Amino acid sequence: MITSIRTIAIFIIFTNACNMPSDSTEKAKQVNEIKAENNIVDENLSVFLVKIADARMMGIKEGQEAQQKGTTEDIRNYGSWMISEQSELLKQINLIAKTKNVTLPTSISNDKQDGLSDLQKKNGVDFDEKFIKMMTIDHERDLKDFKKAMEFEDQRVASFASKYLPMVQSHLDKINQIHKRYKSK
Repeated sequence: MITSIRTIAIFIIFTNACNMPSDSTEKAKQVNEIKAENNIVDENLSVFLVKIADARMMGIKEGQEAQQKGTTEDIRNYGSWMISEQSELLKQINLIAKTKNVTLPTSISNDKQDGLSDLQKKNGVDFDEKFIKMMTIDHERDLKDFKKAMEFEDQRVASFASKYLPMVQSHLDKINQIHKRYKSK
């Protein structure tokens, strides 16, 4: 029965591929919705994994920008740290997604791309300020998402969220420290 449901879902996914949006995150959401309708994935779990995978990919790109364009050593170092930590977190998200049959995006969403483009247009102090603001907003949102995921019935995902919540909190704490030092100059 499970095999036939999966076969049907895969067939639907491929036959609808032409109607899929170009946004990788939206594609992943649509595929997971079909899987959820066929009881192949848990919808809440897939929404969480897609959202945080998109955010991790964005964090890596933001970190790369900070390494290149940050005007302070703090911001450049933070960018390097983000690349390293976000890459490790994305690796863990991919492992969980595979075991839960969740399809993840392969690139950042169009919304995140718009934000990245805005960041890339900035230079000097304007870049630093925009980067700090984006990091603060991103990590505050991530904290809420991880706390919510800790309440999932799926113990693997709840444990994952619990394990990595301190990492997310440390990212927010560190950018807040950088922001305080930056404002005091």
